[in-house]
Amino acid sequence: MFAQDCATIQEGYTGNALIRFVRYKHNILPGRFAVSASDTVRFAQGNLQYRASTDKWRFAENQWDVVGNAAGNTTEEASRASQDNWIDLFGWGCSGKDNGQAAFMPYYCSETESDYRSGTKGTSIPKTDMDWAYYNTIINGGNAGGPESGQWYVLTREEWCYVLGIKFLPTGASDSTSIRDRARELCGYGQVHGVNGLIILPDGWNWDDLAADTATLHFKWTPYNKLFTDNVIRNEDDGNEFWRKMENYGAVFLPVGGVRQGTTVKNTSYGYYHTMSYNTSSGAKVFSVRLNNQLVNISSMNKSDGRSIRPVQKYE
Repeated sequence: MFAQDCATIQEGYTGNALIRFVRYKHNILPGRFAVSASDTVRFAQGNLQYRASTDKWRFAENQWDVVGNAAGNTTEEASRASQDNWIDLFGWGCSGKDNGQAAFMPYYCSETESDYRSGTKGTSIPKTDMDWAYYNTIINGGNAGGPESGQWYVLTREEWCYVLGIKFLPTGASDSTSIRDRARELCGYGQVHGVNGLIILPDGWNWDDLAADTATLHFKWTPYNKLFTDNVIRNEDDGNEFWRKMENYGAVFLPVGGVRQGTTVKNTSYGYYHTMSYNTSSGAKVFSVRLNNQLVNISSMNKSDGRSIRPVQKYE
């Protein structure tokens, strides 16, 4: 394992517990993740968020931060364009770039599927003007706007399958999907800072450097489990310090934040993350990463459903 030199270590309180957390340059986590046989990426240090009143994008301050069923995601349509609260559940292709459809701004919440951009079955559109992270300035992401600077983008279905160890088998197709080395040993449901989600460990991970911590905390890693209560990192001083070390070695945490339908946030005990891939031939459905009691899978969902976004950068 390795640790990237961090920009700063900050302190704060969660309840009565003092926590320390790492701030990396441009909020890029240090772990490297293979997303294909030839490409590796690093993840952003938090989910993507947007505030309409200032037309600004940012990454959440911590990996476990979600807006969920709260102001911002649940604001009524009439006032969404001027709200000060941050949004973190977005409709399909709502990057703020006019794609010729009615729903293209990040705060749009129409439930009419035809308001969203259609595509062709099996196609993916990362690094286009519909990719939430690629063309937009992310104020704490180190980019000035545009693909020539930041190079943040959202993974395709195939790339998510590769990093998560999912063998995706479309109807009538042969199972030729490949996955990263040890992928199914490196993913597991868990709980960080009291929030449920999916922990994804980077390529080459081993527990040797953290053996003393795991022994002290009686922590046993359970990969590809079905319960968020299996890999619990206690939300207190020693647990938060343990997670800080894991994060410093590149561990990624995808928190559950529910799914938004209109201005109603549902299924807040589950997580839903966008891919950049279409499903049906009409483009009416798109693929998403779903975190539920079946662990993690790739599901077909409506374009109007608001979902979380965790961008990546290609590792150079």
